[in-house]
Amino acid sequence: MKRTLFLSILIVFFTTSFMSFVGYSENKTKNQSSVSEKSSSDWIEYGTNKNGDVYLYNKGNIEKNKEKYTVQVWTKIVYSNKGREKYIQNMIKDGLSTKGWDKLSYTMSLFEIDCKKKWNKPLFIIEYDTDNSVLWSDNYDDSKWEYIVPDTKDDTLQKKVCE
Repeated sequence: MKRTLFLSILIVFFTTSFMSFVGYSENKTKNQSSVSEKSSSDWIEYGTNKNGDVYLYNKGNIEKNKEKYTVQVWTKIVYSNKGREKYIQNMIKDGLSTKGWDKLSYTMSLFEIDCKKKWNKPLFIIEYDTDNSVLWSDNYDDSKWEYIVPDTKDDTLQKKVCE
């Protein structure tokens, strides 16, 4: 139980906070990335980081609650080789097993975003390998709202899905 909780915290931290500060750059073009894992035309690239990881959101599956000014959106991080290596290094550093994680391909996360207050929180996270098999997943029913820091990937996402 402690290990699952610890891994949950690690994943949330890694995908929501850490990636915002490791060289994120907004995709300023209208062209979609050629990354094969995002084959559906509903996946829109909204940035990359210095490791070459690609950030996408699913524009065809956004749920808006106009009364609460909130949206729920699926996001995806497609890992580069360097990004996968960094992810595994962080797991090793934290004493976690990395068995099977050498095949980490992408992370899908369901986020809720408060468009008015500019807050977000994760609702569900799933880690997939190169065979599209689940490496790990967790539900975040009790996650807390976090402020969206300006000029980060989360800020870019909030602006795009709250339009």
